[in-house]
Amino acid sequence: MEGPSTGKVYKRLQLIGGKVGVDDCRPHRSRDSCAVRWLEKGMGIEVVSQLLGHSKIEITWNHYSGALNDKEKRAETAYLKLVAGA
Repeated sequence: MEGPSTGKVYKRLQLIGGKVGVDDCRPHRSRDSCAVRWLEKGMGIEVVSQLLGHSKIEITWNHYSGALNDKEKRAETAYLKLVAGA
């Protein structure tokens, strides 16, 4: 038994995204969101890389490290503002 076609998955995600106010909801966007969440929650880069099917950990790191670095920078800025205001 075959699964749904790529086109059907894409259309379904577009429909769901439209209902919840997410523009251009597509499979890789969902995949990227999961990968970032896994890393934020502390899942090892090796495990995330395997789950995504990447042939090398470097591929995963190069693609997702920017999102983590941005979040860390925002957290540091918020912390410094909090400490400065205390």
